Amino acid sequence: MLTPNGIAAASGIGLYATDTLGGVIVVIRELDGHFETSVVAKNMLGVNGVAYAGAARKLYVSNSLSQEVTSFAVAADGSLSQSKLEWTAGGVAQLDGMVVDELGHAYVTGYGQGEVLQLPAGTVVAKVANPASNAAKWQPELDPIVGVAN
Repeated sequence: MLTPNGIAAASGIGLYATDTLGGVIVVIRELDGHFETSVVAKNMLGVNGVAYAGAARKLYVSNSLSQEVTSFAVAADGSLSQSKLEWTAGGVAQLDGMVVDELGHAYVTGYGQGEVLQLPAGTVVAKVANPASNAAKWQPELDPIVGVAN
């Protein structure tokens, strides 16, 4: 993988990981004490966040270049099919991390905007205010999570 980014656990299957600049999604499975990695989607330059919805057997991925969230049907062997465009940000934010809650609702973060959006409508459910300089360029001395003040 060129630029590993997002990672999601899929019970009974393994892990899914995205490679933003490599444009691939891989599945990582443990078989007989060793790990096997297989490319399950290609030609996805900008793929970023990834989340697995176990009950629906769906994998969601965000793409920070196209500003789209796509879902795939997940087979028992971890392969993907039935690509479906779930949502387009339309310039709202650069899409980043993803998660699916226990009720099956998918969420994606909007990098640079400090937003958490619920899909499929893209409803803003949280907005975190950050200093303007953090949105343009990360500066550890201003990061509220790190808590460092120089």
